[in-house]
Amino acid sequence: MSRFRGRAVLMEPGGAPRSAGRGNVSDVEDSGAVACIMPSGLRSGEIVAQNAVPVRQQRIPKVLVAPAVFQALHAAAQSMSEIELRLEGKLERGCSARNVIGKLERGSKWIIVSTPHSGWFRCGGERGSGIAVWLALGAWAARSRAKVSFLFFSASGHDLSYMGAERFLSSPLVPQPADVVVWLHLGANAAARQWEEAPGGWRPTTRKERGAVSAHRRFLAAAREAFSPVPNQEVREGRGIGELRNVEARGYTGIGLAGSNLWIHTRRDDVQSVTPDILEQVARGCVHLLSLVAPEAT
Repeated sequence: MSRFRGRAVLMEPGGAPRSAGRGNVSDVEDSGAVACIMPSGLRSGEIVAQNAVPVRQQRIPKVLVAPAVFQALHAAAQSMSEIELRLEGKLERGCSARNVIGKLERGSKWIIVSTPHSGWFRCGGERGSGIAVWLALGAWAARSRAKVSFLFFSASGHDLSYMGAERFLSSPLVPQPADVVVWLHLGANAAARQWEEAPGGWRPTTRKERGAVSAHRRFLAAAREAFSPVPNQEVREGRGIGELRNVEARGYTGIGLAGSNLWIHTRRDDVQSVTPDILEQVARGCVHLLSLVAPEAT
């Protein structure tokens, strides 16, 4: 257990940078504070975990608390009360993780389909929706009479600067960009459901959450056609999301899916974040897309 005695700074809502260790937090560090306490999950009321920056870049602890706890701390600070901040945890060394790779070789040209499988807590919508669609596309590829090869890749280390994807991209396992027709990436919340406020809390709906498809201009028309039946799915030209940015930086042409999720990075992101109907809508859109950009895959 670490013990600190001194002044802690309460950072007001909106002041905390996304990665809890950049921007305004530097000002807190320079002020001589021994800790920075920040509210998290202002909409859902749940603590939203943040990806940590490397320890060498942090000079003081940054602590995330639920909004109700932050209000109590704020009230105590205004009354100049003394607060004990106790941080308990452990650092495990020698942990292992794995990437998952599957190949279906049928020709010299490749379609790559990727999705991360690591994250915070249970990740029902954040990771589960992408993994479900990824598996469905694998089953479809196996049944097809494709004259194109498929590589299905699922990365670990997503919240550690895309560590797993970086290892894969640096390995001889990935085909060269000239041999890849398209790289389809199923990012966070690829097919999550909406929730709505109700008396007593939040309740799930049958509606799909807002999502976006980012496509290279060459595939923009195909993406718009393929996902036009999918509700709340914007299609736009632009850079990919998540690991796909690193993929495109190496010369691959990509299409990426990502969406919203009320419970992302919280303990409540479980199986209730997804429904079969929404997963099927997105999976069918992906199949339609691949049939347009690589007709030999059907």
